[in-house]
Amino acid sequence: MIRNPNLFIVGAPKAGTTFLWVLLRDHEEVFFSKNPEKEINFFSHEELLKESYYKDYRISDLKKYLNCFRKATNQKYIVDGSVSYFSYPTVPKKIHNFNPKAKVVVIIRNPIKRAISHYKMDVRMGYANKPLLSYIKNSETYPSHYHQYIGNSMYVKHINNYYKIFGKSNVFVMSLDFIDDELVRLYDFLEIRNNSGDRKENKKANTNKTPKNFISRFLQHNRYITTLFKYISPKWLINIMSEILYKEADEIIISNEEKYILYNLFNHDIKKLKEITNIKLSYYEHK
Repeated sequence: MIRNPNLFIVGAPKAGTTFLWVLLRDHEEVFFSKNPEKEINFFSHEELLKESYYKDYRISDLKKYLNCFRKATNQKYIVDGSVSYFSYPTVPKKIHNFNPKAKVVVIIRNPIKRAISHYKMDVRMGYANKPLLSYIKNSETYPSHYHQYIGNSMYVKHINNYYKIFGKSNVFVMSLDFIDDELVRLYDFLEIRNNSGDRKENKKANTNKTPKNFISRFLQHNRYITTLFKYISPKWLINIMSEILYKEADEIIISNEEKYILYNLFNHDIKKLKEITNIKLSYYEHK
């Protein structure tokens, strides 16, 4: 019998969810989908179709969604880790309707660093070709970009959406900025063995790569095809293709003006965040 997912790592994007995926996927009490992509986007597939410029891998059929977890056995947690679940207000209720006993993990980081990291990823992938300031100041012209860079860093309303639906006791909010201390709290929340000491400190979960040519750009913009390729191909072939198709990305400069505007945008939200959670974020520079 296929078991329903009962743990959801919902975001925030560019805040360490891939790090958690890498850390937890080999834990004996945790089962992630064997899909090559960690993000299935089942509960957000409608929102992504309407509002996102990403051509994300997504599943819209319940039977296919549950089939992703068919190989789970007696693990304590069956996990869906999709960052698109973080900031669409319709998603928490959908997840709760699916499994009201589920637990939710939210990982956040310094909001300025998160926004900049997200923007730089889009530049590398070819989704953004203007200065960050253009997307910040022209939210009506670029609503989807504004949502990704600014909306996803406005943590309070998104966390509150999950608190209201699941209750605070079932939602764990942690900070990437103080990850070692936070991992102790995470394993206590999950009530499983702490295997964080097994992680490789120097291995990055997401590398700073950019497409070399139109083929890699096409694959980058069509995650479903990329996922199918990963699913049917041996790891050695994937590694070779990665070397052929991708290269180290050039440095992307963020101006002091952009950093200062981000600081002012997020300052009030961070103050409110301290009122609803007990987590710490690193000091966010605006100089």
